[in-house]
Amino acid sequence: MEFYDSNMEYNAYLQALKQKFRTYLIKVEPLDHWERAICDIVRYVDESNTGQINVNYQQGCQRSCSLSLADLGKEFLPSENSVFWYNKKFKLYLGIQHNDTVFWWSQGVFVISGANAEGNIINIEGVDKFALFDGTTGLSMNDLDTIVLEKKNIRDLISNTIISDMGNGKPIDPILPHIDVFYNNVKTSNKIVLNNGSYMGELFTQLATDYSADVYYDRNGHFTFTNLYTDNRCMGYKLLAPQWH
Repeated sequence: MEFYDSNMEYNAYLQALKQKFRTYLIKVEPLDHWERAICDIVRYVDESNTGQINVNYQQGCQRSCSLSLADLGKEFLPSENSVFWYNKKFKLYLGIQHNDTVFWWSQGVFVISGANAEGNIINIEGVDKFALFDGTTGLSMNDLDTIVLEKKNIRDLISNTIISDMGNGKPIDPILPHIDVFYNNVKTSNKIVLNNGSYMGELFTQLATDYSADVYYDRNGHFTFTNLYTDNRCMGYKLLAPQWH
C-alpha cells in the first residue's frame, strides 16, 4: 500500500517513524510536457550518496536538487531520446517504508539543468519550474524592444503569461496556477516595463514586490502567487495541535 502527502494516513506514518529500523526510499517520476508520469523509478536511499534538496525562500526559483541513480540496465542513460535530458521534467518524492506500506512526500517538480552518466550511475541536477521563466532554460525571453504593462488584471496577466506558446504550439506551463483570490479583481496601477532581452520571470517578481505577494512553485509543481497579508499560514501553524514529539 502507498500513501501520498495528499491522502496521508498520519497515525500509520507516525508509527513508521517510531520504528527503530527504518527504510528510506526515493522515487523519481519522469514527466511528459503535460506532466503525466512516463514511468516511476524507485531506489533505496544510499547513505553514502544521498544527493540533496535545497530550498530557499527568495522570490521565484526556490528549489533545486541533485541526485544519483544506479542504472545497472542502462535504461535511462542521458540523451536526447532519454527521459533524463536538459529541460525535461521529473517529480521527486522522498519516502519511508514500514512493512508493506510506503509513505511518500512530494519534494517538487523539477526541470533538468544537468544530466550525465558515470558508468552505471546517472547524475541529475534539477531546478524548480520557475527556471522556465528566469532564463535558466533559455525560454521566455522578451525579444521586443519594450513591453509596457498598465491597467492589467493581475490574475489574467499571470495566467496568460505562464501558458504563452513556447515556440512549438505548446504552453510553457500547462498546469493550473494557484493565484490568491485577493488578486481576482486587482489591476496593475504601476507601469511594468520589460526591456529587450529580459525574461518573463522578472514580470512575476516585480508583481510580487509591487503587490505584496510571494511568488514560487509549490511542492506539487503549481505556480503560486499568494498575498502576504491575507495568507494566514503562519498563524495557522501556531494553532495546530502537536502530532508527534
